[in-house]
Amino acid sequence: MQEFAEAGSAVASTTATLEKTRILAAYLRSLDEDDLRRAAVFMSGRAFSPSQRRTLGLGWSTVSKVITNVSRLEDDQLSQIFRKHSDLGDWAGEALKTAPGPRT
Repeated sequence: MQEFAEAGSAVASTTATLEKTRILAAYLRSLDEDDLRRAAVFMSGRAFSPSQRRTLGLGWSTVSKVITNVSRLEDDQLSQIFRKHSDLGDWAGEALKTAPGPRT
């Protein structure tokens, strides 16, 4: 899972299409057939294949609760980070990078 996240982050951090292709190809080549299928679907921006008319249903509320719990940051710290980014993914990324660790 760590490699999946790192590959996704690397793809997102560049605007160069050829570099995105290189990063994604290297990651996908490292996978066995079953993991390759799953990763290809997720990397396409969908959790399920188009033939399955399903969604994850993970909205702001669910993601917010998870990040709040995992990050152990105070609400005011989390609010400040969100105001800085105004993007759920960027907010979660920074919150987790600066987090002291999961709540017990």
